[in-house]
Amino acid sequence: MLSRGMRLRKSNEFAAIAKSGRSWRTRHLVLRTLQQERDSNQFGFSVSRRVGNAVVRNRLKRRLREIVKQLPTSDGWDIVLSPRNGSAEINFEELRNQVRGLFLRAGLLSSK
Repeated sequence: MLSRGMRLRKSNEFAAIAKSGRSWRTRHLVLRTLQQERDSNQFGFSVSRRVGNAVVRNRLKRRLREIVKQLPTSDGWDIVLSPRNGSAEINFEELRNQVRGLFLRAGLLSSK
């Protein structure tokens, strides 16, 4: 579980990232980022009802949280991951590969 300080929870935080941040897409995910002057990252997960019912959406969020915890990211970012339609059908390894690819394209991975 990501600690409380590492989570984006307020709608205005998500809106600021959508308005001022950059985004990258794959077939199954959208990554939005906004650089902040902070010593840590904050992560948010936004899963539309189009993806599936509550069980499916929560499973995707749990998977994404676990993937994000394992990746060595550089500090000072607000990061939002949004699964797209069809992302519930792919396996964990494919999801991890897509998240890692997006983080690489966005320049978020550190050399820890």
